[in-house]
Amino acid sequence: EGFPLLGGRLDYVAGRRVAVVVYKRNLHIINVFMWPSSTAADSAVQVTTRNGYNLLAWSRDGVAYRAISDLNSAEMRELQRSL
Repeated sequence: EGFPLLGGRLDYVAGRRVAVVVYKRNLHIINVFMWPSSTAADSAVQVTTRNGYNLLAWSRDGVAYRAISDLNSAEMRELQRSL
């Protein structure tokens, strides 16, 4: 809730085909990239900020996730917990 789904696409990152799901929060766009994880183990969320963008990285249930947006990290964590 609070993150309307705008759409999705397939992209290539480092030569790997990845799924991307796009959400919106107020005026902010959030891209969530997903691909099969190299390990089955879940990993805790890591938050990085670069050039005004927040990047969340984690894995769960054999899937690696990366969420990128200029939205603040607290609200991005809210989306991450709901995925």
